[in-house]
Amino acid sequence: MAIAAHTIAISSLAKRRMAGESFTFDAAMPLPEGYLALPYVMVAQTVALLTSVKIGNTPDTPSPTGTVNRVVKGVTIHPFMVLKH
Repeated sequence: MAIAAHTIAISSLAKRRMAGESFTFDAAMPLPEGYLALPYVMVAQTVALLTSVKIGNTPDTPSPTGTVNRVVKGVTIHPFMVLKH
C-alpha cells in the first residue's frame, strides 16, 4: 500500500534504487554528508511553501490579525565601524 503521493530522494551515493524520483550527485566526486543539508532544506522549504499556498495560507503574512509578522521592531542597527591598527 502506497502511503505517499510522491517520493523524492536526494543522495550523494546511490546505494539502492528508489521507486520514485531521485537526484544523485556525481558518484565520481562524492559529497560529504554535511553538504547535502542545502538540497534537503531546499526541497523541504519548497514542499512547505507549496502546501501552505495550496491550503490557503499566505506565507508572507502568516497571521491576518498581525499577532505574528515578519517585521522586526525595537532593534537598533548601529553603523559598521572599521577599526584601523
